[in-house]
Amino acid sequence: AGGGREVSWYVVKGDGPVAGPSNLDFVRRHRDVVTAVVPCCGCWSVVGRDDPKKRPEGQLATNKQCGPDHFGSFAAMGVRVLPCGAPGLPCLLRRCWRPDVNGGVDTVAQLVNYVAASNYSGVHSDFEMGQGVYNASHPAVAAYQEFTSALSAGLRANGKQLVVDAGAWPVQLRTQTEIAAYTRLPGRPSLMTMWPTYYAVPRGCSTHCCHGCA
Repeated sequence: AGGGREVSWYVVKGDGPVAGPSNLDFVRRHRDVVTAVVPCCGCWSVVGRDDPKKRPEGQLATNKQCGPDHFGSFAAMGVRVLPCGAPGLPCLLRRCWRPDVNGGVDTVAQLVNYVAASNYSGVHSDFEMGQGVYNASHPAVAAYQEFTSALSAGLRANGKQLVVDAGAWPVQLRTQTEIAAYTRLPGRPSLMTMWPTYYAVPRGCSTHCCHGCA
């Protein structure tokens, strides 16, 4: 697509006709349009403090239903696979992904390794700020920029990509100023928009637009 805009196709994680053959066939027939597949949702997350399962804070948690056994066929035909996930709000506010906070767990390195081991092209981060975050002064906004900046830089250094989903952000954050701030982060992440935000994104930005959701 011109102007740096691309199309991602959301695919429900796991097995079955919705997640499997029908989407493979669709993407194969529309390779001139669809440039990436996003397994959705909850493919990865970051373990917070006081985890009920007693996992270390900052540890990467992944869902096998988003793994290569389910989505390797897309990657094999040259389609970028970007599993969708995000850290939770308490984790973000605490910066639980930072080794100096969590006691030495390098969450960014774990995500980079997960992507490389899966033969994927990167990850899709979908922290939906509309759920309790209502304006640009909320502390989660700066915390999320810090996280996506570190993650995008780590992925880019390894030839991988971060896509940040802005589709569910509250209207106060769906402005050209707020959205464009992400494209200027060190790792230069791409932005995924849905129809409410598509026309708010500056034309010079690298974006993905959800083209129908399977």
